[in-house]
Amino acid sequence: MTAASNSWFKNRFWSVLVTLGMSLILALPALLYWYYRGGSTHCLAFILCTGFFFCLLIWVQNWYLQVLIGLPFLLLNVIEIIALVSFGGLISLGGVEAIFYTGFYEAKEFILDRLHWVLLYLLVMAFYGWLAAVKKKLPGFRFKTKLLLSFLFFVMPLFILMSSLAGKEDGRELYLPVRVFEHYVKYLGLDPVANTLSGVLTTLGHQNEIRRLAPQRQAFTFASRRAIVPAGKELYIIVLGESSRRRNWSLYGYRRPTNARLAGTPNLFAFLDAISAGTTTSASVPLSFSPAVPEEFGLFYRTGSLLSAFNEQGFKTYWLSNQGGQAVVGAPIALLMQDAQAVTCINFGFWNTVLDEKLLPELDRILAESSSRKLVVLHTLGSHTNYRQRYPPGLVLTRPEGAIAAAHSQPDLEVGEEKIIDDYDKTIAYTDWLVKEIIERHQRTGSYGAVFYFSDHGQRLYDEAAKRKGHGFGDFSPYDVDIPFLVWLSDQFVKLNPDRVRFIRENSRRPITTADFFPSLLDLAEIQTEYNDESRSFFGGKYQLRLRKVLSVNKTIVFYDR
Repeated sequence: MTAASNSWFKNRFWSVLVTLGMSLILALPALLYWYYRGGSTHCLAFILCTGFFFCLLIWVQNWYLQVLIGLPFLLLNVIEIIALVSFGGLISLGGVEAIFYTGFYEAKEFILDRLHWVLLYLLVMAFYGWLAAVKKKLPGFRFKTKLLLSFLFFVMPLFILMSSLAGKEDGRELYLPVRVFEHYVKYLGLDPVANTLSGVLTTLGHQNEIRRLAPQRQAFTFASRRAIVPAGKELYIIVLGESSRRRNWSLYGYRRPTNARLAGTPNLFAFLDAISAGTTTSASVPLSFSPAVPEEFGLFYRTGSLLSAFNEQGFKTYWLSNQGGQAVVGAPIALLMQDAQAVTCINFGFWNTVLDEKLLPELDRILAESSSRKLVVLHTLGSHTNYRQRYPPGLVLTRPEGAIAAAHSQPDLEVGEEKIIDDYDKTIAYTDWLVKEIIERHQRTGSYGAVFYFSDHGQRLYDEAAKRKGHGFGDFSPYDVDIPFLVWLSDQFVKLNPDRVRFIRENSRRPITTADFFPSLLDLAEIQTEYNDESRSFFGGKYQLRLRKVLSVNKTIVFYDR
């Protein structure tokens, strides 16, 4: 090899190496996501992400353009990286929406809590700029070389990833090159699920997983039976709350009036010590609606749900959602929605700002239908961040509000933190109004039945020394799962079931978990299956206390009562 050819090779080698370094910086969220999630699919997604940026940087020769192209990715990546290191997951559309609505105090709190990560990332951005300056002095690539590198770094990984998704039917959410922009595009009203690379690939895997699981669940039968069938109309309504913590409900002793409408409601029972079965929606809701338990979550995929069991007994089942359609809520919730005979979504943007009251006209339409037996699920946005988007403007608590710090467990709250807590309390007051409206609608039908309200999981709200806010953290805190659980019984139900009412009143003072909601509701409705267990029914007289288990965000089992 001559000296000239040796110099040419070294220059091209350094060009590839520096470009690869810049690409890896732009693909940092994909690398972190692979680290947190593991698995070959996320490894392929990281390789594809790196290859995408590599190709972009070799085709764009101008140094200034390379910096300008990289800058928006670098700025938006920091949000994804902070979400990953804080929660172990990608930022949701709701999180993106919250960014646009974040006020000064919330932004200050968010940045100061994670200042070390922000400073470290600023150094990474500076390193990207230095690499770009170095690359300016190195030779570019010929056209044929660019084509070859593009094939090796992008086309091949893309083909392998798509084959992997089609073959393995892996429906987990992926981090891909353009994902960082997609939520922001969707926020403006466009549809990245149908029109972008990340959306197409993620949806491909998601739909493959649902298609694989659906036939097995649809073929399953509880072979249920029912010895007692009430005369006349029968109606059960389940209101699924979101991120609602028991501590901020005045029904449970909170010193701010967040439950003015439900307080004193006849036939309403508030369970004093209820926890959710999981720390996230995707775990807790399937555990609440199926025979699955935290230590055997896979049972959810092999059996039916509450909706399936009620379908077998001639009920018409409905799912009303303010959290998006089946393509965006995740496979477990999507499978539950498929079990319902009728599904209505009022919020196709997932966590866009749609108030839960928009579900009420849909409920009115259902209640006006001629079916004599109905099971209705309303999946609300409840108290999910951003809190002030979850209640209508002008909402105030019904009497002098009192000092927030005095009602809270942390006395040294800052002004901004008090404002956020006040917003959160108003989401509870709005939920109080919504549940009361639903109860009154049930009353007007004159049906035999009940209304249930419980939250999918709890919420941290500056309770601990670290003053964290939100849910989905890697560690466990009781605040993650301490939830309100309410049962309202219709007059007809109370009249015909005095013993049952007594059992519910007694058990409302005992510890329960939503992992037992499935056998409890079947017991209440007198529907018998092989999965019934009277010792787990907190609506019955044979309920037994046991150590409660929680499925954490890390898929580990936490023994709550220990």
